[in-house]
Amino acid sequence: MFNMIIYLLIISCCGLFGLLKSMKYSIRLEQLKDLTESLSILESEMKYRRDPLPETLERISKYKSNSASDFFSLVSEILKENRTCSMIECWCKAVNECYGKTSLKDEDLEVIKDIGLELGKSDISGQSNMFLRVLKRMEVCCAEAGCEKSTKGKMYKSMGITVGVVIVIILI
Repeated sequence: MFNMIIYLLIISCCGLFGLLKSMKYSIRLEQLKDLTESLSILESEMKYRRDPLPETLERISKYKSNSASDFFSLVSEILKENRTCSMIECWCKAVNECYGKTSLKDEDLEVIKDIGLELGKSDISGQSNMFLRVLKRMEVCCAEAGCEKSTKGKMYKSMGITVGVVIVIILI
């Protein structure tokens, strides 16, 4: 009886480890979708309201409570506190603080950092073209993340349980 409990515990622990490992793919997809949605809102706000960028970013950060909201809030805060810093410096600092140690890949971070290069530097039509290009790149990142979630995520879940079963078979 005691052995059976130990075996179930081993399988459960290995299965949990696989589940935790697969969650990073789900988190990456969720973060990219949140950011893509927030960037679309930012584009609309810039087109129609034409408020200063720090105020616009702060307003967008209050729409939802997610990682993108935290990011926009931090960019706004840095812009307001450091008037001597350029937009790209503030943007990259916020990217590193908010997304530096998350499930996002380096390619995702580069796409996000590229937004700061052009944000607020041109007229409305130039900004629209920039947003169109960035949103397409974000869609590609989201599609890649979705594919990885469905393939690698399932693999880690299955592999966790399988490794647990193999360990139990070896112990028997």
